[in-house]
Amino acid sequence: MTVKCLGICYEEGNYQLYQRVKKGTKTTYKHGGTQRPRKNGGGWGEDIQPSHLILYFEADGKKGFSWIDYYFKKNIGRLTEKRRSILELKMPTTVEVEAYERQDGSTYYVVNENDLENWLIQSGLRSH
Repeated sequence: MTVKCLGICYEEGNYQLYQRVKKGTKTTYKHGGTQRPRKNGGGWGEDIQPSHLILYFEADGKKGFSWIDYYFKKNIGRLTEKRRSILELKMPTTVEVEAYERQDGSTYYVVNENDLENWLIQSGLRSH
């Protein structure tokens, strides 16, 4: 379905070290992040929350969003402030998205890769 783009938002990631991690503690994945014991051990663990670039859009009168950071990180590298501002300036007015159902009944959206490729070319961050 074709949706109208409203804007993009960048959420910074977070990395923290913490102590008192017991031997044999398993890696856990919570709220889009990772908690795991450090490889060098010594009772230290790390909490990793990745950054996200989020596209907000309007679909069928409802507002929705999609994480688009993976595509841009894969193709241009780090999403520096300058690169994010260029992407925001060159944001298309409409994109194609596909809706998918989660097991809990909620819906998530994925932006068409061809639209992301065109967006990247229009921004001039990567030539065709």
